[in-house]
Amino acid sequence: MSAFLVPRSAPGLSLGRDENLIGLRGTPASVVNFDSVRVPSDWRLGDEGDGFRLAMVSLDEARLNISAIALGICRRALDESIEFARNRVSFGQPIIRHQGIGFLLADLASEMAAAWSIFDRALDAYENNEGRAASTLVSMAKLATTAAAMRITTEAIQIHGGAGLTRDYIVEKLFRDAKACQILDGTTQIQELIISRQLEKVGFPYEVLGW
Repeated sequence: MSAFLVPRSAPGLSLGRDENLIGLRGTPASVVNFDSVRVPSDWRLGDEGDGFRLAMVSLDEARLNISAIALGICRRALDESIEFARNRVSFGQPIIRHQGIGFLLADLASEMAAAWSIFDRALDAYENNEGRAASTLVSMAKLATTAAAMRITTEAIQIHGGAGLTRDYIVEKLFRDAKACQILDGTTQIQELIISRQLEKVGFPYEVLGW
């Protein structure tokens, strides 16, 4: 299997419609059509037969990018929820002072901090070319950050109450974006498969985490 970089100007290459995605609508996904496109060998990336390795390397980078997006979603959703809870008054006090809301926000903040820590370590491992262990950490980062984004945005809508169901507040958009992050560049289940296979082979990568 080999990889090729085909320029958009190649005869026979055309773009179809943008997919009508529920989230991440600022980064459109489009259909690419190849109609008898001639691909010369000098468009090849790397050596012949090197395509699968390049795809796997690019997937690790793509998963780190999605993890970073997920953390951005977490941060915005949490900030919006804290601000709303500070200003929304119920039973004579801001709802953040009610344990049901305050404790929930504490849990969400801790979950985001934990996911961010995993992401930081995975990024270091990837940049240091730490091999298969780095790929496992990248999958852990994507799994943790996208799960955190999904939970935090779901609870953000809950904290906003009926207002969270409207498009007057950004939390509904963040919720849709978070769901997309769990699917792109390898679904949640793919990350779990990668991690579980590594656990079967060598166990938990304590040494890569510096433990």
